[in-house]
Amino acid sequence: MTEKSKLQLADDIETAGVDSSVQRSMVSRLREGYYDEFSDDSPLDIPLVTLTADLRSGGLESFAVRVVNGDYDAGLEDSSHWVERQTGEVSDIIDSLGMRGEARRK
Repeated sequence: MTEKSKLQLADDIETAGVDSSVQRSMVSRLREGYYDEFSDDSPLDIPLVTLTADLRSGGLESFAVRVVNGDYDAGLEDSSHWVERQTGEVSDIIDSLGMRGEARRK
């Protein structure tokens, strides 16, 4: 989930007229990047799984389905930026798989 997609999901939830404290808290976390799988600052190991579970527990099943279906997925540019930022062991794995240049070619 990228800046654009997390804001889009937050906007979509607000536009749907959802107004409970749980849902307002989720919108706030979305805007802060809590569920961003490409952020080095997210405290979550599996942000999109957590997001989906939180949407479901917050009564937002239709949005959970859209997340699972990829409606709010990051694009190639976002994943390419993430690959380029990696260092250490992750960078070594990316290089061994030949993924660093792969993201730019697609």
